[in-house]
Amino acid sequence: PGVLIFDMSNDEGGGCGKGFNDAGVTPSVPLKLRGMKGSYDNSGLLISELTTLLTNAGYYYTVTDTWDEFETAFDTGMYNRYVLIESGSHVEDKDAEHGSLDSRFHGNDVREGIASSWHNDTPRNDIIEELREAVNMGDGLIVIKSNPDDLPWLKDVTGVQWLGQEDNEHQTPQNIIVELKTALSPSGGTVTLTDKHTGVDMTLTTASMAGYYSQATQKCDYKHDDHDKDNCTRDDDHDKASRTNVAMAMNAYGMGEAVSIGFDPSYISETTQAQGLILNALSFVSPNYQYMPYRLYPTSTQGIQISVTNLGVAVGLNITESVSANVGIGQVFNNGTITDSTILWNYALPVSASATFSYTVTMPQTASSYTFTTGVWYNNGPQLTLYGSYPFTVTTTIVPKELLKQIISDVEGLKVKREENENKEEVLELLNKLQAKQDTIQPQEAVDIILNAIDELTEIKSADITQIRLNLDVELRMYE
Repeated sequence: PGVLIFDMSNDEGGGCGKGFNDAGVTPSVPLKLRGMKGSYDNSGLLISELTTLLTNAGYYYTVTDTWDEFETAFDTGMYNRYVLIESGSHVEDKDAEHGSLDSRFHGNDVREGIASSWHNDTPRNDIIEELREAVNMGDGLIVIKSNPDDLPWLKDVTGVQWLGQEDNEHQTPQNIIVELKTALSPSGGTVTLTDKHTGVDMTLTTASMAGYYSQATQKCDYKHDDHDKDNCTRDDDHDKASRTNVAMAMNAYGMGEAVSIGFDPSYISETTQAQGLILNALSFVSPNYQYMPYRLYPTSTQGIQISVTNLGVAVGLNITESVSANVGIGQVFNNGTITDSTILWNYALPVSASATFSYTVTMPQTASSYTFTTGVWYNNGPQLTLYGSYPFTVTTTIVPKELLKQIISDVEGLKVKREENENKEEVLELLNKLQAKQDTIQPQEAVDIILNAIDELTEIKSADITQIRLNLDVELRMYE
């Protein structure tokens, strides 16, 4: 599974183009770019540098810039890390026409807020909640945001509240220095933002600080929030940093991780530091595959990657992949070709070089074990000689109908406080409705039922709902 990028800065009802990369191969269609109008017109540069980095690092990725594109890509199940980018300042005429992020999502019902405010580019009502549940099930989220509007619709996942940004006329007289902590820190531990780029502050709710704007460049003149200026004085008490000058944060949400970055990494003066920061963040939010059983379920989309390293002389290779019957072959990358249930790649591998070959599959509806066999052949004069055959087996153990029965049984067994009985009964009513219509229900109706059940379930605080919610997330992915 790859990286799905959404450039929210360009979400104005029509796409500016999108970029696709197939696991290390230069995209055949150039990425079309544009930045947001205004003095912070830099999202295009960030996207360009990000896609170049991902291509060189061998990531499979897709760039979208409308909610419709993001939703379509998300529903394929081919991604397990999501990067949301919003670059730019508060633009009054744009807000009047489309609504700022803050004004779009200030209702109590997240889905109602989305549905009522995206005009011609309205996402499906529940896409934000689906993204939330994907992270809960173990996917990763990175938010890169140099726009001062808040993101209340993702605050639980990110664990932060976004604060104000200094107005352009009040920028610092020198470049900002960001002190980085933890595993996200690239070489050096500090980065400098050039061109007097002004970052966005955030306050920590459940997240922990991963970086802060240093005292030398921190100002107390905020446009959007009236902060206590004493909070800008740094001392050895790092709790103060969590109040007004947090530049980066990291947060655990369910089985997943989220990283929030309050500045545009394309402004980092040292290119290698910018690249290191992004790669470290992607690594940090990568799914923990000890939770693989929640991902390997019937009808799920799985990404498979074959790695080959040449320990001898330069050689021409044929790589074959034989796929079990009934397993659907999806996308094949790196110029592979499909014949029946076999994929073939031809590749000239230099001395000491490595190569990867990738494809996706859709697992059958029947829970069982399925074998994939990789054959490595090399040119031996006019003939091909088999170097080795390497099988591996994938087992899906989840049966959708049985899983739903288990979920209902687990909810029935919850011991909750009296005031939470209504929530419990609402969950059961929704799940029984899903069970009654399971063979004929349309996917969108099933998604709505499951998300409503999760909303009611998470209101229960007196009992452990972790496993029930994870199982509901699996059910959700089956219908998405």
